Amino acid sequence: MTKVNVVNLLNLGVNNSSLEKVYTADDGSFICSGWDNDIGGTVINHVKPADPGSIKQKTIVTLGCFKMNYTIRNTIARFNGENEQYTIYVNSYSDTNNVSDEQAALTKFNNELLTGAIPDLLIIDSA
Repeated sequence: MTKVNVVNLLNLGVNNSSLEKVYTADDGSFICSGWDNDIGGTVINHVKPADPGSIKQKTIVTLGCFKMNYTIRNTIARFNGENEQYTIYVNSYSDTNNVSDEQAALTKFNNELLTGAIPDLLIIDSA
């Protein structure tokens, strides 16, 4: 099976760390729900396709990290949802976001640095 990224919710300002359900519609939109620790309740997001001409161009800031905790993810989601000039795109070097694949994450990070894929910001330790 081939994995294809369709949309990155975090880039859209949706905190997907506690995503519970996703419902798709025929018009290409989808509704996702999940728990939000900041408000202590469920949040519902309706994500709709937009006409490319209506989307304001933002400057992309890349953030590299080895692990991303809830606080960082929540802060990025809030920033991306509210900021009209910048969007933070996250590049996590860990596929599983846990300590069991630290060597694989370090190898991926080193390989990207060697190819010139250097993030604008880098989080070394998110503890």
